[in-house]
Amino acid sequence: MTETTDDRAPPPAAAPALSQEALSQLAHMIYDVALDNSRWVELIAHIEALTETSDGAGLENAEGLKDLRAHVERAMRISDRLSENRDAGDLGRRLLSSLSLSFQLFDADGRELSQEWVSGEPGEETPDPLAKKPAATGVLPMALRRQYDATRGPLNLSEGAQGTTDEVLLGPDLVRKMGLPPRVDWARLRLTRDPQQIAANLSATYGLTAGRGKFLAAFLKHADLRETASEVGLSYESARTYLKDICQTIGISGQTELVRAALQNPLSVIDADFSPTERASVRRQIERPEGGQMEYFSLGDADGYPIIHYDAMSGVGLDVLRFPEAFEKVLRRLGARLIIPCRPGTFRSSFIRRKSAAGDAEDLGLLCDRLGIDHFAVLSNSLGSVSALHVARAFGARCDRLVLASVHNPKYQEDHGLQGNYLHKISAVIGRRSPLVLRWLIPFLCKSVIQDPGKFADRAIAVADCPHEEAILRSPNLLKSVQMILEERTANGFAGVVQEHRHIGRPLGFDLAELTVPMLLFHGDRDRSSPLEGARAMAEEAPDATLYVLEGMGRSMIKAEWDWLLAAAAGAPFEVPPATRRGPLVDSLAG
Repeated sequence: MTETTDDRAPPPAAAPALSQEALSQLAHMIYDVALDNSRWVELIAHIEALTETSDGAGLENAEGLKDLRAHVERAMRISDRLSENRDAGDLGRRLLSSLSLSFQLFDADGRELSQEWVSGEPGEETPDPLAKKPAATGVLPMALRRQYDATRGPLNLSEGAQGTTDEVLLGPDLVRKMGLPPRVDWARLRLTRDPQQIAANLSATYGLTAGRGKFLAAFLKHADLRETASEVGLSYESARTYLKDICQTIGISGQTELVRAALQNPLSVIDADFSPTERASVRRQIERPEGGQMEYFSLGDADGYPIIHYDAMSGVGLDVLRFPEAFEKVLRRLGARLIIPCRPGTFRSSFIRRKSAAGDAEDLGLLCDRLGIDHFAVLSNSLGSVSALHVARAFGARCDRLVLASVHNPKYQEDHGLQGNYLHKISAVIGRRSPLVLRWLIPFLCKSVIQDPGKFADRAIAVADCPHEEAILRSPNLLKSVQMILEERTANGFAGVVQEHRHIGRPLGFDLAELTVPMLLFHGDRDRSSPLEGARAMAEEAPDATLYVLEGMGRSMIKAEWDWLLAAAAGAPFEVPPATRRGPLVDSLAG
C-alpha cells in the first residue's frame, strides 16, 4: 500500500444555524422598532446575544442571517414611508398654509422630487392643505438656477404679469431657512394675492375663528377698517378689536404691515426669515487633492484662535447650524474661531474608506494647510474623543491643548468590558464582532431616529438621574436639532456614519501615555453612558491630564455648558458652574 498526502484544504465547517425561534423573535422586534422605536434597547440586546453565539467570521456566514437582513430592509422601507408621510405633512403645513397656492420641489441637480401640491380652491370653507394634483415632471431649467445665483434672493418668475398670483423660485440658501428636508434644494412656489384665499389660508394656519376669517377677507379686500366694519356688520370699535387680535395672533404689528405683507409681498408671511444676511453660511468646502470635497463648519473671526471640534455621532453637542449667532457672540469675546471638520461620507464630505479614526488627523492636516493654521486647540464631546485623541497624537506640539467633554475612553471600555449604553454596544460589540450586521443596522437606526427622535429622548430621560440632564433632554427644540442634523449628516448616504461607528469600536492602537498634549477632562458624575471611572483612568495614564468632575451633570452637559468649555479650549480663564445653571442656549432649547 502506497502512502500519499492530500494537500487540499479541509472542507469548511458548517455555518452555525440560527434557531427559527430566535429568528422569528428578532423579526418581530425589527418590525416593532420600525413602528415604535422605543424598543431599540431590547433589539440591540438580542442582536448582541446573537453575536455571542459564534466568532465574527462564523456569524457573517451564519445560516439565517440573510433572512434577518431582509427583514431589516423591509422595516427600513416602512420607516421611509412613515418619514415621507411626515415630510409631506410638514411641507403642506409649512408652505401651503402660508399663502402658497402650490409648490414644486427639486434636488441639487434640478430634478423634480414631487408632484405639484396645491391648496384648496378659493371659496371652500375648509381648504384641504394637502390636496394633490398631478403636474408635469421634469427638471428646473438651468437658466433659472443661474439667474437665481446672480440675484441671491427670492426670484420673481411672474414679474410684470397681471393677476392675483406670483410665482417665486427659492434656492438652496432660502430652502434651508424653511427647514425643508436636505434632499430639497429648490422650491418653486405659486403665491396668491387673492384676499379671500389669503384669509382662508391664514385662518387655517393660525386657527382663526370663522368670524375673524370672514373679517380678515373683507379687510384685505377693502384695506379700510370702516368699510370692513360696514360689510361684516360690526361697530368700528369692535372691528378695531378684531383687527388687533388677528395681528397679534399672526405676529404682525398692525393693519398697514398686514396689508403690505399679504397683498404686496405675500412671501413675507411665510414662517421664515428671507432677509439678506451679512454673515456667510457656516458651511464651507475644500477640494481634496485626490478628488472629491471635504466640508467643514466655521464660525468666528478668520483671524481668531482656532478651536477644532469633534462632536459625537449625533452631531448636536454644538448646534452651530441652527444657532450660529449664539456661538459667534462667545467666540468674538474669546477672540477665537470654531472649526468643525465633517468626517468622510457625512454632510457634504465625499466618502473615503479609512481603516481607523487616524484618518481624521490626515483630514485636519489638509484643512490646516488650506487655512494657514499652525497651532490650535481641540474640543471634543463624547464619542468624538476618539478622533480628538488621534489628532493629539499625530500633531503633538502643534496641538496646544485637548479638552474632552463627557470623556469616552476606548481603552477603558475595552479592558473592563464596559460597553456603555445600547448605542455604544452597536459600535463596540456588534460592530467589532460582525461588521456586516453593523452595515445594515446603522442605516435602520438613523432612519428610526429621524422618524421619531422623541422616543429616543424618552429613553434617555428614563435613565437620567439629575435635573441638569433632564432639562436638556426635555427640550422640543433639541429634538428638532437631532432630527435636522441627522438628516443633513446622512444626506449623501450612510457609508460615512457606518464607518464612524466602526472606528469608535476599535482599539486606539496606541497608549495614552504617549500623549504629551495638555489635557482637560470634564465628566459629569451622573453620566450613565460612559462611566466616570473611564475618565479617571485616562487622567491617570495620560502624562499631562487634569480631570474635572462635574457634580450633578450627565452625558449631555455640553449642550448647555459649551460657553465655558470653549473658554477652556481657547486657553482663557473659566469657571465650572454649579449644576443649577442652565447655560446660554437653555431658553432656545426649551422652546
